[in-house]
Amino acid sequence: MSLMYGSLQGALSIGASEETADTILPFLLNRIGCFYPRMTLEIKVHPHAAIMEMLAEGLVDLALTTHQPPGFTSFTLRTSPTLWYCAAEYVLAKGDLSP
Repeated sequence: MSLMYGSLQGALSIGASEETADTILPFLLNRIGCFYPRMTLEIKVHPHAAIMEMLAEGLVDLALTTHQPPGFTSFTLRTSPTLWYCAAEYVLAKGDLSP
């Protein structure tokens, strides 16, 4: 089976955690559709733990999640800035730690 542009066909089952279903997944689906238009996709959206169980049991071919559990090979698709906001009257006490 060739991975050349447009020549790959068949089915791909993607498990997406709830955190990624409305953020990263749409972009990924668009890219797969553009490069492999003959590919059939099956999407399963569940909590992270369920997706990883499905991957371990072979029920999905690919897992899309924001966690990196031990025992699985993975790579980062993107990094997102995370910001903290607090009420205007909040006073940060000296010595408070922020992650």
